[in-house]
Amino acid sequence: MFLRNWRAALAVAALLCGSAPATFAEGIDFGVGFGYADAGNRKAGALSIQDQSGAENPSTVTMGSGFMFVPRLTLNTGDFVSHDLSFAFSRSNVKVDLAGQNLFDQSTSIGQAMYAMLLHATPDGSKFRPYLAGGGGLIMFYPPGAGLTSGVNTVRPGVLYGGGVRIQVSERWHARVDFRQTLAPNPRLFQGQDASGLFRQNQFTVGAGMSF
Repeated sequence: MFLRNWRAALAVAALLCGSAPATFAEGIDFGVGFGYADAGNRKAGALSIQDQSGAENPSTVTMGSGFMFVPRLTLNTGDFVSHDLSFAFSRSNVKVDLAGQNLFDQSTSIGQAMYAMLLHATPDGSKFRPYLAGGGGLIMFYPPGAGLTSGVNTVRPGVLYGGGVRIQVSERWHARVDFRQTLAPNPRLFQGQDASGLFRQNQFTVGAGMSF
């Protein structure tokens, strides 16, 4: 009798599970995003340049905009909470200006190894999931005009905040739209540069990924 009751209970449970509506709830997401990163041509410090007479002339260092590529791994650990691990790669033009004259204008690479907590407005399993993001990590600045193989020039701790929306388009595939702003102390891109002040970069990306 005991075995027959358990067999009946298992059969009912299997029938209920098989007839339950499918949801989009998943544990892990992996995706990539492409977009635009803009440091706003803000002052990134000053560089003293000697003229022919030996006098020191302060010039201004600024950083601008460029493309961005972001692989992301997201862990969905609760109905309204997720954890984002990402490495954002972007390009930014660097300029050195002295009395209105441009002395240097080349691109530099920026790598950002970041963690962010995502707080969702809708529960896990929803098709549309708007969220707020906040976190931090390390920002790596490469020498202006050099490639990734040249080595990191400056590493700075940074914070990020922003938001976005995740859209589940099928059982396995999702799309994301993200906005982030990162803040860090200004990098020292040139020898002898005064790197006082704050680096601020706005990031906008659109991407897709798989849910597991």
